[in-house]
Formats: sequence, C-alpha cells, structure tokens
Amino acid sequence: PISNEDIIAVCNAMIAGGMDTTTALLASTFEYLDRDRAARRRLTDDPAMIPRACEEFLRYFTPVVSVGRTVTRDDEIDGVPVSRGDRVLLSWAAANLDERVFPDPLTIDFDRDTTRHAAFGIGAHRCIGRHIAQVDFQVVVTEVLQRLPDYRLVDGAAVRYPTVGQINGYVNMPARFTPGPRTGPG
Repeated sequence: PISNEDIIAVCNAMIAGGMDTTTALLASTFEYLDRDRAARRRLTDDPAMIPRACEEFLRYFTPVVSVGRTVTRDDEIDGVPVSRGDRVLLSWAAANLDERVFPDPLTIDFDRDTTRHAAFGIGAHRCIGRHIAQVDFQVVVTEVLQRLPDYRLVDGAAVRYPTVGQINGYVNMPARFTPGPRTGPG
C-alpha cells in the first residue's frame, strides 16, 4: 500500500513539476513557431502533424535539461569508472542532441523518428506525469494554432530565466493576436 504521505508527495510533484516544465516547453515552441512561419503554416494546414511535431519539440526543447543522481554501486558509464556514492549528472537535453540517435540533431524535423527522445527521462528516472504532459502540450499547441493563428511575440519583450538550473524556460513571453469569437459558457 502507498502511504498518504507518498500520495501527497506524488501529487505535489505532478502539480509543481508539470507547471514549470510545460510552460517552458510551450514558450520555446511558440517562440520557434513565431520565427519559422513555414513550420507554423505546415502545422496549421495539417493539424494531424501536431502530435509528431510536439514530440520533436520535446526532443529539441527538453524542458528538464538534467537531473543529478547518486551512484549506488561501483560501475562504468561509457568507459568512465564511477564509484558508489559519486554524484553524476544525467543530461536529458544532451541525450536528445546525440547525433548517433538523431541525425542532424540541431535541426527541428517534424518527419524524424523521435520515439527514443529522453525529454521525460529514461527507465526508473522517467517522469511520472509524462502522459499528462504530452496530451496537455498537444492540446495547447493545437488550440493556439487554431484560435490564435496570427499570434506574434512582442519583439524584445520575452524574458528568459536568468539561469538554467534544471528548467530551461522563460519568465514571460508577451504576444499579440486578433481576438476570435468566445467559446464555452458565458
């Protein structure tokens, strides 16, 4: 059985972890689509491409760039010896730019196979909220491209985080757009 404390800890991790990472990913995506109008038009004209594009954005704009872990036994990582108790940094962002896995990794390519991206971690270190995050991300990108197709970022107004500790994102990213008809109740 899972204790109440563990349930609360998981809920807190899902809520807090999902907010910052998702907004960072969305901001980076919308900034890219503001600059690359052809890519934006491609997704607007073919919304069925959005899920695949979102996986590529996850690979390229990995929101949690790395995580530290403590080595539990003497071993070797890619030929480098590590000892029990050592601290190692697992860089999901670096893994997602590995040209052995992703040819031409510095290019955003909606047609590439992204099934091996590490944006949510790997193995036991995989993000518990990854499925929710993927769906949320796809829904928001779809809705923005449908409802705010002419959005433009305000030149020079976006502010990045002052440092990239764990999350690579923005403090704010103002945009302008033509308001569309209201939807929903009221």
